[in-house]
Amino acid sequence: MLWLNCFKTRLPIIVTVLVLVLPCGCSVRRMVSGAVDDLTDALYRQRDPELAREGAAPFLLAVDGMIGNRPDDPDLLLRGVQSYSAYAGAFTLGTDPDRAFVLFDQALEYGFRLWQVRFGWNDIRRMDLDRWKNELENRTVQDVPDLFWTANAWASWITVHPETTMATADLSYVVAVMERLLSLDETYQSGAVHLFFGTYYAVQPRGMGRDLDKSGMHFESAMRLAGPHAMLPRVLYARYYARAQFDEELFRTTLEDVLNSPSRCPDPRLNLQNAIARERAQTYLEQIDDLF
Repeated sequence: MLWLNCFKTRLPIIVTVLVLVLPCGCSVRRMVSGAVDDLTDALYRQRDPELAREGAAPFLLAVDGMIGNRPDDPDLLLRGVQSYSAYAGAFTLGTDPDRAFVLFDQALEYGFRLWQVRFGWNDIRRMDLDRWKNELENRTVQDVPDLFWTANAWASWITVHPETTMATADLSYVVAVMERLLSLDETYQSGAVHLFFGTYYAVQPRGMGRDLDKSGMHFESAMRLAGPHAMLPRVLYARYYARAQFDEELFRTTLEDVLNSPSRCPDPRLNLQNAIARERAQTYLEQIDDLF
C-alpha cells in the first residue's frame, strides 16, 4: 500500500510527465497503461473510501492527459469512460448531483467518441430507433466492453440530467443497448446489465413499464453472478426492489446483512465497492421512515 499512500503527492507530477512524453511512442504508452492498471487495482482493493476518493481524482487527470495526446485512440477512450463513470458512481451519485452530472457528461463525451471511432456511429439521437436496434444487431461479443461502458455512462447521465424531459428521450436508446448486451454476454462485469434492468423495472411508473417480477428476477441474477461477497447488488436490491414492493422487513434485513459484512473481503478486489455499499446501506437505513 506504500504506492497508494504516495498516490496524491506523486501523481500530479506523473501527469505532467505523461503529457510531455506520450507522443514519443507506443512503448511509453504501454508502460503508462500498465502503471494505470496497477493503480486501478490498488484503488479497488482499498478499504477506506475516503483515501480512495482523494487518490482517484488525480488519476482522472492522468487519463485525460493520455486521451488529450491520442484523442482517437479507442483503448484510451474506453479507459476514460470507465474511469469517469466509476468515480462519479462511487463518490458523487446521490450526494452531489451537480458534480455527478459534469463527471458523467465527460464520461459520455468519451463514450460517444469511442462509438464513433469503433463503429462509425454519429448523431445517435437523430437515428430512428428501429435503425438503432439494427445497428446493435451487428455488434458481437468482442464489442461488449465498448457497448456496456458507454451505455452505463449514458444511463447514469440520464439519472442526473437537470432537464428530465430531454434526458428521458434518450432512455429507449440505452435500453436497446442493454437488451443487446443481455443476449451477447449477461455475465459481463459480474452481471451489471441485470442490475440495470432490476432497477429499471422497479422505478417505472405503474402501468407504464413497472414489472416487479422482472425486477426481482434481474436482481437475483445479478446477485448470483456477482457472488456472495459482493454487497453493492444487495444494496440496490433493497433500495429499489424491496422498496417498490413495500417490503420493509426485506429492506431492513438485506441492508443489515450488508452492514455486517467484513471490511476485508475474501476477494480483495471488492474491498472498495463493499465499503461504499456499507456507507449506502447505513444511509438508506437512516432514511427508512421516509422511504416506507
